[in-house]
Amino acid sequence: ESFGIPIEDLFLMREESVTGELPPAKFLLRKADGELIELNNLAEIAPGVRNVGREGLAIKRFKGLGEMNADELWETTMDPKERTLLRVVISEDMNDLEQADLDAREADRIFRLLMGENVEDRRRFIEDNAINVKNLDI
Repeated sequence: ESFGIPIEDLFLMREESVTGELPPAKFLLRKADGELIELNNLAEIAPGVRNVGREGLAIKRFKGLGEMNADELWETTMDPKERTLLRVVISEDMNDLEQADLDAREADRIFRLLMGENVEDRRRFIEDNAINVKNLDI
């Protein structure tokens, strides 16, 4: 109500009058092409915006690269125009051979843990480190 919208507008539903007329919608969503979508109440705004945003999109999720066909792999991973390459630096001081060796061993350990056959160890690692996740796509 602090925004000037009465609380009853949250779940308001339009009903036809006895003459069969429908009152005007409380909210209108204007698409880029100018089309107006009528929304009955505040609760319909977020789903309405989401639906408009998804028009023309097909959302797919893959557990791994092996589930993709060649076109999907190119489009999502291999295309130089779309991909992002990140440099992984193992040691800050490349002259410190002892630290570089320790870092390389740790990188190998983590790689084997995440890509290896031991599912239980991988699951434990993921559970232990879940708190550190910044971007989760579920």
